[in-house]
Amino acid sequence: SRRCAADLRHPDGSWLCPCSGRYGRSRCSNFRRSLYRWLPAGQGRRNAWEYRKTTVDTSSCRIIFGEADFLPGLVIDKYEDVLVVECLALGMEQFKETIVNFLKEILAEDGIKIRGVYERREANERTKEGLSKVKGFIGDAFDTNVEIVENGVHYMVDVANGQKTGFFLDQKYNRLAMQRICKGKKVLDCFTHMGTFALNAGIAGAADVTGLDISEYAVSQAEANARLNHLENTVHFRQANVLDELPKLAQAGEKYDVVILDPPAFTKSREATKNAIKGYREIMCVGSTNEYRVYLARPEHSAIIRKCGGLKAMSLCCLSDVRLISAAQRRKRHIPDLSAHNQADIIAGNGADSRNS
Repeated sequence: SRRCAADLRHPDGSWLCPCSGRYGRSRCSNFRRSLYRWLPAGQGRRNAWEYRKTTVDTSSCRIIFGEADFLPGLVIDKYEDVLVVECLALGMEQFKETIVNFLKEILAEDGIKIRGVYERREANERTKEGLSKVKGFIGDAFDTNVEIVENGVHYMVDVANGQKTGFFLDQKYNRLAMQRICKGKKVLDCFTHMGTFALNAGIAGAADVTGLDISEYAVSQAEANARLNHLENTVHFRQANVLDELPKLAQAGEKYDVVILDPPAFTKSREATKNAIKGYREIMCVGSTNEYRVYLARPEHSAIIRKCGGLKAMSLCCLSDVRLISAAQRRKRHIPDLSAHNQADIIAGNGADSRNS
């Protein structure tokens, strides 16, 4: 008989509900209805895939997006013919492989044969649910390097070792925005990781692009992606601590038309907000001693600053700090909507498609 997972318990008495722990039992009814849609007898099990087909490029995309698809704690990303699964909820562990198998059947009906499934289980949230942090194959082993194409740029994605599920799929439209403003420009991309923003600048016709990252592995990936796109003569990467490198560039008199600052997340909790704001201000050069960072951008051009803090306070911090920087430099600033998803990204400068603040 159909029985809500919330009514199932471990021998120790703990709930096995997929909405257990931080998700709360109040969402069990939604989950129960949603799960039945995924069962073979249900009519709605293909809804997530059908919706993606009408809204995004499905060659590489997020197919299952947790609660947005009424499957709390479960994320499934598609990279060409590979699926990557991330499960963050205790109860969902029971159903993830069943859902993956259903999804493979749905994709097969559209002629998409999935050659492998990999699970990333390294998120700290799993420990809050009493789950181990491991990663590995679901089913047969396969080559975890997958070539994808996004915005006309080719990337080799390592789904086993790359950040998150292998790639930051959610930044697609921000990367595309770089193509609108970088043609013929000299570009500096800080915290470049796999070189995604730098490569979008390069493929758009930037005159010269430099990418900086502290990770040797990330830089090697970025260089490989530059070669994959035949951009190795235009787009260059080097391993460096951005906070150390920026003053050196300023002292050397370097100037750039576009400066991209995309730092890692400084906080994932409200308790750490104060230190995070301090970190963002350090990167964004608020204060007379640190103004070299924005001064690396020529006055008539752009400094692009993107936060990855996860909290609304970070957006407010970024907005106020850009205004402070503008006042210090006595320049007019514009804050456009870079992304179709309105992710509170910030441009300081005269970028394309900008509007007055």
